[in-house]
Amino acid sequence: MSNVLDQPVDGIAQLDTDQLQAHHDLLMFRAMVEHSPSNVIQANRDFEVTYMNPASYRTLSKIQHLLPVPVDQIVGICIDKFHIDPQRIRRILEDPRNLPHQAKIEARSRDPGAVGQARPSTRKATISDHS
Repeated sequence: MSNVLDQPVDGIAQLDTDQLQAHHDLLMFRAMVEHSPSNVIQANRDFEVTYMNPASYRTLSKIQHLLPVPVDQIVGICIDKFHIDPQRIRRILEDPRNLPHQAKIEARSRDPGAVGQARPSTRKATISDHS
């Protein structure tokens, strides 16, 4: 009779030591990002937001009235929607020599009758997928 503990769990039991270490490191990194007080937002090469950590949701919720979309709809949209001059931002992000890039951003409502603005700082960096 087979012991339930000997059965693979999602293939983990079939990984070698290096793969297990890499899996552990990935889980630890994910936990760090998820619990970080810093805002972490990831976009893909098509400039679509693919990830926001909980700190980003909390921060952006405070200025949601100044954003072009609700915070819970940001993942999946293009970052161009957040910039007055999207091509300038794309030029900065497309050239690794410009990174990391730090700037003060000014978030203002696009509604001329709205009141309010925010000036959070931002730092952009590229993490390359070497695969």
